[in-house]
Amino acid sequence: MAAAARSACDRACSSLLCLVLVLLAVAPAPAAATSGVFEVRRKFTRHGGGGGGEGHLAALREHDGRRHGRLLAAVDLPLGGSGLATDTGLYFTRIGIGSPAKGYYVQVDTGSDILWVNCVSCDGCPRKSNLGIELTMYDPRGSQSGQLVTCDQDFCVATYGGVLQSCTSTSPCQFAITYGDGSSTAGFFVNDFLQYNQVTGDEQTTPANASVTFGCGAKLGGDLGSSNLALDGILGFGQSNSSMLSQLAAAGKVKKMFAHCLDTVNGGGIFAIGNVVQPKVKTTPLVPDMPHYNVNLKEIDVGGTALPLPTNTFGSGNTKGTIIDSGTTLAYVPEAVYMAIVTAVFDKHQDISLHKFEDFDCFQYSGSVDEGFPEITFHFEGDVSLNVSPHDYLFQNGKNLYCVGFQNGGLQSKDGKDMVLLGDLVLSNKLVLYDLENQAIGWTDYNCSSSIKIKDDKTGSTYTVNADNISSSGCKFDWHKSLILLLATTDAALLRRAADAADRSAGHTAPHPNFGCVVARPHLGTDNAEAWVVGEGSLYAQGTPCAELLAAREAGEHARGATAYLNLEPGDCYGDSTAVTSLVQAGITRVVVGLRHPLKHLRGKAIQSLRNEGIQVDVVGEDLHSKLFKEALKSCLIVNAPLLYRAAFRVPFSVLKYAMTADGKIAASSGHASWISGKSSRDRVFQLRGRSDAIIVGGNTVRRDDPRLTARHVKDGHVPVRIVMSQSLNLPEEANLWNVHDAYTIVATQRGARRDIQKQLALKGVEVVEFDMLNPRDVMSYCYDRGYLSVLWECGGTLAASAISASVIHKVYAFVAPKIIGGANAPTPVGELGMNQMTQAIDLIDVSYEQIDRDMLMSGFIQPIPDLSPVIPSVDEMPSVDPEVSPYETNIISFYKTWDTFGAFSNFSPHPIHMPDENGEHFTWPTVEHYYQAHKFIGVDIPQAREIVQEIKLAKSPEEAARIGRTRQREFQQLVRPDWDSIKIDVMYRAIKCKFSTYSHLTDMLSSTAGSVLVEASPHDLFWGGGREGEGMNYLGRLLMQLRSEILGTIQTTVPV
Repeated sequence: MAAAARSACDRACSSLLCLVLVLLAVAPAPAAATSGVFEVRRKFTRHGGGGGGEGHLAALREHDGRRHGRLLAAVDLPLGGSGLATDTGLYFTRIGIGSPAKGYYVQVDTGSDILWVNCVSCDGCPRKSNLGIELTMYDPRGSQSGQLVTCDQDFCVATYGGVLQSCTSTSPCQFAITYGDGSSTAGFFVNDFLQYNQVTGDEQTTPANASVTFGCGAKLGGDLGSSNLALDGILGFGQSNSSMLSQLAAAGKVKKMFAHCLDTVNGGGIFAIGNVVQPKVKTTPLVPDMPHYNVNLKEIDVGGTALPLPTNTFGSGNTKGTIIDSGTTLAYVPEAVYMAIVTAVFDKHQDISLHKFEDFDCFQYSGSVDEGFPEITFHFEGDVSLNVSPHDYLFQNGKNLYCVGFQNGGLQSKDGKDMVLLGDLVLSNKLVLYDLENQAIGWTDYNCSSSIKIKDDKTGSTYTVNADNISSSGCKFDWHKSLILLLATTDAALLRRAADAADRSAGHTAPHPNFGCVVARPHLGTDNAEAWVVGEGSLYAQGTPCAELLAAREAGEHARGATAYLNLEPGDCYGDSTAVTSLVQAGITRVVVGLRHPLKHLRGKAIQSLRNEGIQVDVVGEDLHSKLFKEALKSCLIVNAPLLYRAAFRVPFSVLKYAMTADGKIAASSGHASWISGKSSRDRVFQLRGRSDAIIVGGNTVRRDDPRLTARHVKDGHVPVRIVMSQSLNLPEEANLWNVHDAYTIVATQRGARRDIQKQLALKGVEVVEFDMLNPRDVMSYCYDRGYLSVLWECGGTLAASAISASVIHKVYAFVAPKIIGGANAPTPVGELGMNQMTQAIDLIDVSYEQIDRDMLMSGFIQPIPDLSPVIPSVDEMPSVDPEVSPYETNIISFYKTWDTFGAFSNFSPHPIHMPDENGEHFTWPTVEHYYQAHKFIGVDIPQAREIVQEIKLAKSPEEAARIGRTRQREFQQLVRPDWDSIKIDVMYRAIKCKFSTYSHLTDMLSSTAGSVLVEASPHDLFWGGGREGEGMNYLGRLLMQLRSEILGTIQTTVPV
């Protein structure tokens, strides 16, 4: 692919086929961005369960409110009828302008028209941005192709409907826009080359350019001049002839049509300019002569029943219309419509009472919202419908707390008419097509992580555009790192700083983990994340103040409204809630957590306590995603690797350290080993000792080297305990380690070994511990019981091999000196492991190299850092379902969407099964979901029930089958078989057993997961799925694990209900 792309870069560009913008959203794992295309990321994200809390919902409304203040405001000098912009749109990208091209960060906005960027000598234009990007001012004189647009040129005449008064041939064509909130921009138009990439093949692009007229901002006012959210400009995708899209279309470069698709499940999506031919999209006409994308809404259904609204509620033509706006987060309807929707949604839940929370109508509910509430359908002109599922219009804002996403009125046009505005709440996970060629807009449910097909109307060729792997490697205009997600860079950087703070106390904190806390205020008006920090703290040692208290105390009044960054969830235990209390009392409004606490009795406890106090808590990997957070998460994992290994394996984190020559010797044949490595390397060893709770050596090391094993030369160095493993107690009477004034010493030996030596050691203050069978595993269990977090092994090859074989060594530090000593009998770092072939060798993980003066330090993990999250309650019960599941090392495999890695485990996967129908005759059911939903009604001797079964059997998709089954179950309880609740698990098990028995590759896939917990990661289904916060029962995952056990012959039981 890279070679093909480079070849394409060398070819002359004949025509622009389409323009593609790859979207990366802050949702569950983002799609991988690639070079050679415009990358776009979302500025805001909708939080799921537990991710909200007080302030989050208000922030959504505030965002929409600011946008609507501009979206519906008057414009001083309208450009082509709209020219409206907003500072709170969802998408950002980086474009190239000029010759030579320079990069400019611009906001992508469907609610405005022109492209404009800030220019040199601009009055009020920001010079810095808190988004972590470097702003660039456009200089027309610095571009070889830049030209001033004068007021008598065609573009200016068309924009203003004629030649302006007092216009001369040298006067610039000026623009000025004033928004409803007082913000403004003004300047003049210029013409220059816009650099972009054209699609020239499947997943392949080539750089090209086109002449485009755009605004050169000379003066900014209001929020647009603030550095908080500053960008270089705005890229409008409105309908007017002044837009970039219209100009490219007029030049014959593209069709005047574009589409976007936002994936809120996996993150990612596509924003494409051009003729999208796959998937097919059904469209509805746009209301003519409207500044926005208005359509005619005809009717609203709730659960298949039309709302009883007056016929003129929505109006038609240009009198009202409904605005489609991807830049709005929620959905807004007039009060009468809102009340009708709420009444219909809760019609079958008379026991539910609504209460206000952040001006949202909220309620308590413990079941699955998709099972318990109806779907809402908007019907538009042209027989076009838009379906909204309950999990889309009901926001989960904490455990069992849901809020209605539709908003009650308050949105009016300039002439005072009530309006309907549908935003991201109803548009997510849909491909939305804007066909300005035919003045229509449409949508279809779609997997936004997959590909679409674009047609080149000049050649007739159709090309695949994939959000994940478009590539033009080697092309001149590579914007691979072009887009910065709002606050993502800052969040990640400050989270790493919290990990660094925690790391400074490593070795002091046992038995507690390493805690670090950073308090920051992102609104202080600087683009330097470090300058946002107002408080910082770390747990120094047991009994000292916690990191959260120290950071809040240092921040003082600046902590109010600030964000706290924690490398690890607070471990409030034994009634001590100081960490949570400190954050609450300080006025912290948001907390970013790197890792949930790995200990089961503490995991999620502090996070829930913070959320109960109304604090927004974002957890990396759950609420925050992207490569930036992967690096921050890695920092958090490494600093608390001791706790994670301890929690997973019930032994301390163990590091093997040795120094060797370039030919792999740790001593000469005579045994002499001083000094292999240089002084700088030895200083690093002292640092490693200072981070450890104990150092282990063997008796041979004591006899040969007489080490001291102290952390000397390290400022405030922790003094670790020294442990000598000696089975025979063949030890010298005098040794540096017997001097307990330097550090405490323990000798581990075989029970009954040389009582005389034991007595001598005891008289010197050395503790002797006897083991029934001295071995590394039992010694590490002893260290675990003493509360040690980290142990450093500085032993010889024989003991090192024994420890590795016992699986108690987790990481290796190898100092390699540029020396060769040879010697057939010279010792090596690791003794006999019983490996005879190189294929048996242990491969280190996450290897790193560091030059230390003349030496080389190589480090790597033998065992990966345990991933103890996400964990759901049913995980604790899994060993009873599948004995292959370890109670200590839990590996979780999640599945949900059919396109996931293990998506074939979903009931929606396209694997037909041959099983009996309502007549007892074998029938080919399209999916397991068809079979399961139909059996809710099979056996009920009522004609309507049989009709529902037939309707489900004929459903074109599993989604449709599920919708029919759930809807009919809610509407006609009398048609559901009375024993359904008691047999539904058995029905499901028979279906999935048939499915996996029919397809051998599925059997192999299921068998390959042995030892792992399977979790259906549905955030909405609390019976079959795991839920958002692990509150779900995960019965589908349980059944799959039971089936896996049967396949592997390990157990044959039934899942407990």
